[in-house]
Amino acid sequence: MIKKNVVNVNRSIICNISKKIQILAKDKIKKVCIDDFAIKKRNKYATVMIDIETRKIVDILESRDYEEVKRWLKSFPNLELISRDGSIVYNKAIKDAHPKSIQVSDRFHILKNLTDYCKQYIKRIFKNKIEIGKLENINSGETLQLKEKYKFKTKWDLILKVKELRDLKYKVNDIASILGISNKTVIAH
Repeated sequence: MIKKNVVNVNRSIICNISKKIQILAKDKIKKVCIDDFAIKKRNKYATVMIDIETRKIVDILESRDYEEVKRWLKSFPNLELISRDGSIVYNKAIKDAHPKSIQVSDRFHILKNLTDYCKQYIKRIFKNKIEIGKLENINSGETLQLKEKYKFKTKWDLILKVKELRDLKYKVNDIASILGISNKTVIAH
């Protein structure tokens, strides 16, 4: 029967393929991350489930519809922790499918939300514009002295200046700013 429907397939090929397919033990999966992705942007989306402990894809659902996601999540009976994005659909589907499970926002959305709240806070605290003094008020002699102090004629001078500042416990970023070089150059020397 197989030979009639498929071109040149014998039992050994089918056995080899079936050995490579891992049988998924849905009841052993406890910590997952779900996220959506575009199959065709602005048209068709899917949801991927990744096991947090093994970092492997567990399953893919070709939808992000509430009912389908809820049914899909219920097929994994022992989910305890679910990491997700800010989607209201995922939030509701998780609550309905696994009410006792813990929902955690994924790393990207935690950082995004934290950044947004910090920006709002800073805007609220500093309602008025902060005026920065003009450069003419700064003593140009001091600036020139610093630049002259760390001016280098050869590459060896540069290396020595980097080592000198490192010995003084300056950070890589600070050394790069003082010497007017990149962080990579500081790290290289």
